[in-house]
Amino acid sequence: MNSKMVLTMDIGGTQSRVALINDKAQVVKRTSVTTEEGEGYKKVIATIRDYFSKPELDSVAGIGIAIAGLLRSDSGLLLSSPNMAGWINVPIRQIFSDEFNLPVYTGNDASLAAQGEYRYGAAKGLENFVYVTVSTGIGGGLMLGGEMYIGADGYAGEVGHMTIDPGGPQCACGMRGCFEAMASGSAIAREAREKMASGVSSIMIDMAGGDPGELTAELVERAARQGDALAKEVMHNAAVNLGLGLSNLIVIFDPEAVVVGGGVTKSDDLIFAPARRVVAERAGCYFQKDVPILKAALGDDVGLIGAAAMVLDSI
Repeated sequence: MNSKMVLTMDIGGTQSRVALINDKAQVVKRTSVTTEEGEGYKKVIATIRDYFSKPELDSVAGIGIAIAGLLRSDSGLLLSSPNMAGWINVPIRQIFSDEFNLPVYTGNDASLAAQGEYRYGAAKGLENFVYVTVSTGIGGGLMLGGEMYIGADGYAGEVGHMTIDPGGPQCACGMRGCFEAMASGSAIAREAREKMASGVSSIMIDMAGGDPGELTAELVERAARQGDALAKEVMHNAAVNLGLGLSNLIVIFDPEAVVVGGGVTKSDDLIFAPARRVVAERAGCYFQKDVPILKAALGDDVGLIGAAAMVLDSI
C-alpha cells in the first residue's frame, strides 16, 4: 500500500464522511456515520477503528479533517458549529493526534472544499473564485489571487451568516435572516413545514408519511418535480435567496466565477436557473458582465479531497 496514504474526514451537520485517500487524491476506501451531538467525535473515532484494518491505518502518513463551524486555524480548536449541537470548544486537532499518534491538519469544510475544487474540480485554472456549499447549512471558501483566504483567525468564508433579510427567519446561529436561514436545505424544509401548518394543501404530507417533521429538502424537491405547487414555490424562494447571496459575494469579491456545491445543488435546474437569473439581474447588471455560476465537480467527496490536498501539501 502506498506510503503516502491520507486518512481524511469531512464532519458536517448531518453526517461525517471518512476516507482513505492515496497520493493522487483518489478515494481508496470510504464510509460515513451520522453526526451526533455533544462528543460526536467519539463515534467518528470508533467508526475509523472498526472500519479500517490495522495495516490500512499503519499506512497513513497524516490525517486531514474538514469540519463545519468556527475553527481556529492556529490550534485546530472548534469554537462552535451552528448545525452541530454540543460541539463547543472541541480541540479537534489534539483529540485525533492523541488518538492516532499522527500529524493532523484541520480546516473549515467549505474552505477545504474550495481547495479541492481548485486543485481537482470545477475551479481548476481559476485564480479568483468564491466557493459556496449549500447543504444542511451554507458555508463558503475564498480563493483570491491563487491563495486560499482564511482571514485573521481562520473564520473567513462564513458566508452563510451574512444577513439577507434582517426580519427573516431565525438562523441556527441565533441571528435572523442569515443566508443559511434563507437558502439552505434546512431552510427549504422549514418553509415547507410552515406553509403546510398554515393549511396549504400539498402531496408532501403523504411523502413524509403524514408527519411534517419528517420533511427534508430532498422530499420538497421530489414534490416540486411532480408538479406540487407549494413545493415549487418553496424551491423557487430558496433559489431566489441563493441568487441574492451570490450577487452580494460577486459584488464584493469580483471573482472569475462562483462554484456552488453541496446537497441542494442536486436539484439542478430548480435551484440554478432562478439563482442565475437573479445574479444576472443584480451583479451582472452592476458589473456589465456575466459571472459564471458553476456547479461543483467533486460531489460528496469534495471535503475529503480538499482535506487530502491539505495534508499532501504539508507532508
